[in-house]
Amino acid sequence: FADAGGRRVALGWVMEGRSREAQLAAGWSGLISLPRVLALDAGGALTMTPHPALQQLRGDHAALAPRRLPAQAAPQPLEIAGDCLELRLELDPGSAAYCGVALRCAPDGAEQTLIVYDQERRRLSIDRSRSSLDQAVDHGERGGPLRLEPNEPLRLQIFVDRSVVEVFANERACLTSRIYPTRPNSLGVTLFAHGGEAAMLAGDSWTMRAIWSGSPSGDEGA
Repeated sequence: FADAGGRRVALGWVMEGRSREAQLAAGWSGLISLPRVLALDAGGALTMTPHPALQQLRGDHAALAPRRLPAQAAPQPLEIAGDCLELRLELDPGSAAYCGVALRCAPDGAEQTLIVYDQERRRLSIDRSRSSLDQAVDHGERGGPLRLEPNEPLRLQIFVDRSVVEVFANERACLTSRIYPTRPNSLGVTLFAHGGEAAMLAGDSWTMRAIWSGSPSGDEGA
């Protein structure tokens, strides 16, 4: 549809990845995605960006200092945590075969969801193989092509809302997926690089307030 500003806006239906029994126990099933603005760039290619109205949901802000991501080093935790977050990260893949950010991380790493940019395959994906200790939920990978131009950084805008992860990359790729961490302390955020060195050039994070009027932050999250 077209909004009041004349933008072309799309909404999607986010499917479940858990059993019918789990859905009945939760009392709800599926949800609407975040609104995304569709447009054409100068070359006629489709672009996808989060609707600017979502900025009204931003809560506490944290600026993230740039840092190197040495090859094969242990994942570097960021100074943020939570299950209702917006992240804006600019990464230089450098010489890394793949790099990215891990969300909803347990302290021991038993649960974590990886947003991975594979530089060799030119592919962005959500790796859910360790998203949940519940083996009954969907652990499959979700991804698609993303070709970065020479010297173009990887620009990620990520929204985490409890069991939902939505990733926008360089205004031309968008991934949406469901995750179901079982541990209440699966809240950490880390950066990683493998097969070479990468870097985080800039970063910002915000807690996200509930969209429902009168609700505390995150109470109506997915």
